[in-house]
Amino acid sequence: MISCYVNHTPMHTIDLNNTWRFTLDTGNRGLEEAWYQSAESLSENSTEITVPSCWEEQIEDYEGVAWYSKEVEIPIEEKGAVCRLCFAAANYRTSLWINGKAVDSHEGGYTPFEFQIEDFLRFGEANHFAIRVVGPIVTKNIHIDDLGPNDMPHWRGGLTAGIWQPLHLEFNAHAWIDQSFYQPNRKTDGFEVETTLHCNASDQIEAVLELQLFDAADVPVFEKKEPLVIEPGKNTVQQSLQLENPQLWSCQNPHLYRAEMSLLIDGQLVSQSKQRIGLRHFTFREGRFYLNGEAIYLRGGFWEGVYAKHQSYPEDRAVVRKEIALAQKAGLNLLRPWRRPVPPIILEEADAAGMLIITSPAVECMSCWPTAKPETPQRIENEIRQLILRDRNHACIIWWEMFNEVTRVELARMIPAMALMARELDPTRLVLDESGGWAEGAHFYLPHSRKRQRLCELHSYVRAPLDQNHWELYQNIGSVDTVEGNTQINAGTPIFMSEFGFGGWPEIETNYRLFQEQGNPKLPAYRHHEKLTKDMSEALIACELQSVFPDVDSICRATQEVQARGNRRQLDALLANPAVSGYCIHAFTDGDWILGAGLIDHWQRPKSAYHAIADGNQYPHLLCFVEERNLEKVKDVAMRIVFRDPDKSVPARIELSAGEQTVTAVLGNWDDSSGLIQQTVNLPAKLLSEGRNTVSVGAYTADDALLRSSTVELFVLDPRPMNEAPELPTVVYDPHNNLAGWRKKQPFETIQLESWNFNGERCIYVFASEDVAKPEDLDSVRRALQEVHAGTATAIFLEPPSTHEAAAMIREYDGCPVTDEAENRLLQSGIFPFDLIARPSFSFWEGTAHSVKAHPIFKGLPTDCLMDEPYQEVAPAESFYELNAEEAPAHSITWYRPEDIATKTEKRTYLGGEDLWHGTNLAVKYHGLGKILLSTLIIRSKASKDPVAARILENMVHYADQLNIGTLNAKETGFETSGVRA
Repeated sequence: MISCYVNHTPMHTIDLNNTWRFTLDTGNRGLEEAWYQSAESLSENSTEITVPSCWEEQIEDYEGVAWYSKEVEIPIEEKGAVCRLCFAAANYRTSLWINGKAVDSHEGGYTPFEFQIEDFLRFGEANHFAIRVVGPIVTKNIHIDDLGPNDMPHWRGGLTAGIWQPLHLEFNAHAWIDQSFYQPNRKTDGFEVETTLHCNASDQIEAVLELQLFDAADVPVFEKKEPLVIEPGKNTVQQSLQLENPQLWSCQNPHLYRAEMSLLIDGQLVSQSKQRIGLRHFTFREGRFYLNGEAIYLRGGFWEGVYAKHQSYPEDRAVVRKEIALAQKAGLNLLRPWRRPVPPIILEEADAAGMLIITSPAVECMSCWPTAKPETPQRIENEIRQLILRDRNHACIIWWEMFNEVTRVELARMIPAMALMARELDPTRLVLDESGGWAEGAHFYLPHSRKRQRLCELHSYVRAPLDQNHWELYQNIGSVDTVEGNTQINAGTPIFMSEFGFGGWPEIETNYRLFQEQGNPKLPAYRHHEKLTKDMSEALIACELQSVFPDVDSICRATQEVQARGNRRQLDALLANPAVSGYCIHAFTDGDWILGAGLIDHWQRPKSAYHAIADGNQYPHLLCFVEERNLEKVKDVAMRIVFRDPDKSVPARIELSAGEQTVTAVLGNWDDSSGLIQQTVNLPAKLLSEGRNTVSVGAYTADDALLRSSTVELFVLDPRPMNEAPELPTVVYDPHNNLAGWRKKQPFETIQLESWNFNGERCIYVFASEDVAKPEDLDSVRRALQEVHAGTATAIFLEPPSTHEAAAMIREYDGCPVTDEAENRLLQSGIFPFDLIARPSFSFWEGTAHSVKAHPIFKGLPTDCLMDEPYQEVAPAESFYELNAEEAPAHSITWYRPEDIATKTEKRTYLGGEDLWHGTNLAVKYHGLGKILLSTLIIRSKASKDPVAARILENMVHYADQLNIGTLNAKETGFETSGVRA
């Protein structure tokens, strides 16, 4: 078998991109029954299929074996020529028979390969071609030959099975060009060219290798003819290509040369390859990226590559051009296609548009894919090698990404060797050994260097809405010594944030209508939207949210606003951090099981987050950070302003305005010690009022020209709704004193549980922690719950003892000190009356709808909306699953996020996202004659710090008071159920 990497213009070709007979081999009987012997063997139960296309476009979710067959007439004139059957890509194991004879076999799914076949052909007559393809096995528990589930490296976004890229026959006289590699030479601003030739003659052949280069206007700028002697077998020819007035390729001026390499024998053209190439130099030094010697800040996004009409590939070039144009309009200069060699037209269009690309093989890594078998290293090596050989002439590609988030030693041990192989195959580009650095930290290999150097290339996902700690983390990461995962970050270390962001749902109903009108119902993306439309409608009814969100699209748009605000806050924080050299937001486009992450959806429709990121990327940057976003009263607030402008302009005046009022901030000297200019100003109380506040910030020149404007959002609580203590005593179990600050601020005295005498007096119990601090406290909890059962008390559990479906995940991603079920004394004692399941519901890439309805517990806060700001500190990390309650004013609708490897492998596939589910975040349940308030809101750790958390806890106590005394009446108590409308 011989590999092919470029588009050839040989002496003659036969196009095989047309209709073939197609036979499913569901029982894998074809080999044993010799279906390859004749056309008749493959005609029974066959259908037609178009080459190229993917199986899943014609047959729903078929995994296994299929056969292609065709009678191909070979002209008699081609006798004596070399003939190769050239596949641009077929996935995964492809075997060929011609006229009943076995020819060759190939493994791989996304890159070109070819079989040399002239010895098997009958010239001047029809030839029977039989092609057996074993497709990727991903969701089915089957084994074909020696291949089982996930044994083959594959892309997650689509099955992409079968002959899914073009196919043709090529005929050449004796010799042909395999490939030419055009290596930019920084010293000469020319190219070093390495050309590989193949010759099947039995003796040497005299030939001429002609190289021509044309500029963008198709004007010849270089020509060289080099006589040579071609030896039988493989030949390598080195040439230098010098340009008199070289034009560099850049994002602003993506100049491409057209290179033509021609092989002539006896004056006759026998083979020719054509390439579009760009002259550019990209590297990393002193913490910054450089393109053609100029520093460049990378602004990137994930390019998932899932397309509405075909799933695995774009409909045409216009679709790709529109995507790239949308990315550039959003201020992005970099796209990171998700882990596979993309269809060639994508790279060709990126070359032409000046869009930078990070590319990677179809090796998902993480903890699941591919399976670790003795054959796995060779399969991974093959994927990496073929990717680089195919794509290394594309000017848009700035580095090769080998692995991603490696957790298994079987893959970790391959990282150094594969990085060095990439360096050997392409000396000119950066090589990143492992994105995320989960194994041993991420490392770069600089162009023309085999030395590994540590890189802080981080993946960081935080929940939505964005809380203050994470906002400050992004502003300051790299300023002090710390460890993120397995990456040691020393103060001053440059950082590339290669993954961050969270999702908001696309308009599912509208998109489903587009799928119905223009899509293919056999494809998973179509069916996933169909299922989500139904599931979301049912969730809205189950959560009684129809009056708040009358249809599915309305709640989808609400999640987009949460996504937009949160992603913009993260982006602003990264832009204000001098240690950060660039970013890649997850994601630019929506995908498979990360549906919702994208700034644009499957139909290339921009979401709210798209516009937020586009605005955030505009220069100059005016970045504003208040020390508090939630205020318990109107007051002055300190605000840090960071101004970032490549033109080095400096604001002479900062104006703050809200409504009719405008204030000129008092400015001191700008601090430019970090490379950015910044200073802290006072945001005066006179611009604020109770409720939501949006303050406009404008930066002006000395002659009053506006440089940039921005906004700051704050929430000011209304005055305390009641200054009287609840009628009943409030008894608190707070063994770790988390509520000490909150208790101190209350206008009523709270009593410690250990001091309570349990005399039957009506009261309110507040349990702050999930478990007891010491075994002897169990008796006090038991007696308290007995009083609730008797109807003389009401209890509030801020963190009820629960079975946590993903305790480790909650600890890792949210920092909550959840207790494992087996170690929870209160849960194991049987004292607690409910069996609660707490399932993760915080939002990463997929989006979560944390809803809050009008209810006394949310008095004075936004209601009948999603939990965006000002709920950023209290929005839940978990929700109660399948909890029936008398009242439930707060819910979450989200995806099921599995923690165990087996379930991840099962759920996270090309079929789409995990199952949609809904849970409860605040519930009131009967216990005997009394009631218990159950919450997953993050109150215990925040009530003494955050005014909104404090207000919710106050409201809980007062509501429990009214529940207990049985006089809950809005008119009598003055405790209206309405909140602040969103």
